Amino acid sequence: MGNLKKVEVIQELKDMGAEFDENLEYNDLLKLHKEVKTALSAAPPVVEATAEAAPAAEAPAALADAPGEVEEIPKWAQALMTKIEVLEGENKMLKDLSGKSKIADWKDAQKDFKNKFVNLKKWEGKLVVGWEKLDYSGRVHGARSARGENVIKTLIFADDTKLRVNVVDFNRLKEYEAVKIVSFNGDYEGVSQVEREGGKLIHIKTKFLNQV
Repeated sequence: MGNLKKVEVIQELKDMGAEFDENLEYNDLLKLHKEVKTALSAAPPVVEATAEAAPAAEAPAALADAPGEVEEIPKWAQALMTKIEVLEGENKMLKDLSGKSKIADWKDAQKDFKNKFVNLKKWEGKLVVGWEKLDYSGRVHGARSARGENVIKTLIFADDTKLRVNVVDFNRLKEYEAVKIVSFNGDYEGVSQVEREGGKLIHIKTKFLNQV
């Protein structure tokens, strides 16, 4: 073959997109030409996309949407839901028991204390129905006696008046009056009712009925 044939082989290799050394021997070029042509003929044809191309097939529906199929809940979520249900049940039970217990306690308290007599403190002839928090502002540190500490208690009387007295004086000179409980509230912060001699009713916080 002449040089023209080699030129044609080189041109066809370029047209087929082959990368090669143009300085190869003619026989080597022919061999490469044959291999490239064979490879191209075996490859599937390339179809260019057009505006009128057929629409793509719809993706299959998810398993969760298929009839009769249910999405599986993870085990950790199932365990959490079970624990929540148990806690809710226990909470309801405790609330119910707590409510019943309070009612029972109140009835027992009414039964045990109603019509019972208790002694309430008196100061200078007036009935004490409560007192405020102790006042330590006048306390003398290092004092050898309780009197020297000068701790003050504010007394609350049945007529809603108040009086500040020294704790030591009050504990030493206080008097007592027996009164009858007509209504007892078992709650520590609740209000009970007592009856003084002569039939007068007095309201007093349950926490101050501590002279029983």
